[in-house]
Amino acid sequence: MSGRQITSQVNLNSAQSVRMVIKRINQGLDDQKKPAKNIHRRKIKKHRIKKITGDLQGFCAIQS
Repeated sequence: MSGRQITSQVNLNSAQSVRMVIKRINQGLDDQKKPAKNIHRRKIKKHRIKKITGDLQGFCAIQS
C-alpha cells in the first residue's frame, strides 16, 4: 500500500485510478482512527497519506 504502488496503477484511466487512490487514502485515514500501537506507526501512516495525496496532485497536474 505504498505510494509507489499507486503511481504504477495511475496509468489505467484517470477517473478509475483517481477513485482508486481516494479509496486508498480513505483506508489510510480509517487506519489512523484506530489507536496506533505506538507513535512511530502513526507517523508512518501520516507519511503514507501525504505521499499518496502528493502523487494524486502530481497526477492531476499532468492530466490537466
